[in-house]
Amino acid sequence: MKLQDRSAPPSRRVWAFIGCILLAWPLLGSSENSILTIIAAFIRLSETGMADQSKIASSVSMALLTTLYRSIYGTVGATIVSLVLFRKINREKWFYRCVTILSKCWCLLLFPFGSVIGIYLLIVFGRRKREFHPRPEDPSPSGLPDSHPPSFNTHNENDDGI
Repeated sequence: MKLQDRSAPPSRRVWAFIGCILLAWPLLGSSENSILTIIAAFIRLSETGMADQSKIASSVSMALLTTLYRSIYGTVGATIVSLVLFRKINREKWFYRCVTILSKCWCLLLFPFGSVIGIYLLIVFGRRKREFHPRPEDPSPSGLPDSHPPSFNTHNENDDGI
């Protein structure tokens, strides 16, 4: 049996790729970078013993702005992959796998905001899984799978029972 060809033309594959890249963007060091920047600011505070509020505020605000920008990119990515899904632009397996893996990462690493988006994507992609993993095409002309031989009717309609 032959599987249906689910490859998308390059013009449609681009949107799925862009959506996946933007969806992955917040996961590429945003949390660690923000946490490390804030920790470094407070380490400087503990070493000097004096609080320079402007330096600490600038460090914390830079960390939070970085997180905000990455979250916006990720939300745009979630919107793009949703549009690709609902408009049936791409049904390749790599797209399904990429979005489901990234959605799970959003749920685990970007709590609580990321959990909302991650769970949403897991639900909508999970409900449409068959569109990405189709059943094999049926090549037999009778419409029956090759593993089931056609049944033969032993009763002839023209037979008078003799």
